Amino acid sequence: MGAGWGKRDGAFAPLLDLRVMTVMWTTLLGAFFGFAFGVGCALAVMYSIYMGGYRAAVKDSQLEPKPERLVRALAKLVN
Repeated sequence: MGAGWGKRDGAFAPLLDLRVMTVMWTTLLGAFFGFAFGVGCALAVMYSIYMGGYRAAVKDSQLEPKPERLVRALAKLVN
C-alpha cells in the first residue's frame, strides 16, 4: 500500500472504516450461514437416516416370522 494508507486521518479515513466494517459483516454473515446451514443440514441428514433406516431395521427385527434378509444377515454375524 502506498504512503498515507495506514493513517486514519485525511480524505481516506471513512473509506478505511467502511472497508473494515465490510470485512467484519461479511465474515460474520459467512460464519453464521456456514454454521447454521452446515449443522442444520447435517442434523437433517442424520434424522432422515434414523427415520428411514434405523426405525425400519428395528421394526424388521420385531416381526414374526423374521424377514429372509434379516435372517441371512444374522447368520453372517454368528459365523
